Amino acid sequence: MLKFYFFPGNYCGADYRQIVEDAYSMWNLVWSETFEELDGNPSLFSDDFTRQDEIGALFVNETCAGVIFLNYVNLDHSRFKKDSYFKIWSKEDINELTKDGNKVIIGSNITVHKDFRQKMVEGERVKNVVLRQAVNKLIQKDYDVMTGTMRCNRGMDTLAQSMGGQEISNNVIHHGVNVSLMGFYSKTSRESQSSTNLKLWTNRVEIKNKLNFESVNSPTKKVS
Repeated sequence: MLKFYFFPGNYCGADYRQIVEDAYSMWNLVWSETFEELDGNPSLFSDDFTRQDEIGALFVNETCAGVIFLNYVNLDHSRFKKDSYFKIWSKEDINELTKDGNKVIIGSNITVHKDFRQKMVEGERVKNVVLRQAVNKLIQKDYDVMTGTMRCNRGMDTLAQSMGGQEISNNVIHHGVNVSLMGFYSKTSRESQSSTNLKLWTNRVEIKNKLNFESVNSPTKKVS
């Protein structure tokens, strides 16, 4: 059985705790191995996960098969242009990215469980499914564009273009490999018509956080 979830990276509720923990564990294992391969350093900090506005996760039965990170920013505000994600994006790249508007979804960390990299799930590859659901989220949220930093040696640039992604810059070196900087523009993006992706989107689970912070205006007890 396939199920797609969206949840905040800092989700601390009880109802979906295992879903979030399983997604984190899979992401942590895959990227630790990836950084060991690319940089010789497997060190990975959890805040890359916990600070995401939303994480999309595909589950196949009880196993998290793939995830994608989504962060919502407005590049009309200069502080977001200094986000570390954009360190390999030139000023010209960002200008091209925001040609239709400044409301940007930073899409990153497409991650596939090693046991599912060569498998088809209901006629679809896992990386296709997670990227397609993120494009659906772009359309739903009415943002202007979603980013992609796509590894060329894994064919991710070709996959992005097959889903309507437009290349902004190529032959950019990131962690020692070639990547293409991509933009998925809301004006030209369309929902997938494949039965698998349509079913997953229709039946997706959107998890909200249940954190309750005490208001700064709440009355406090006097210290005796």
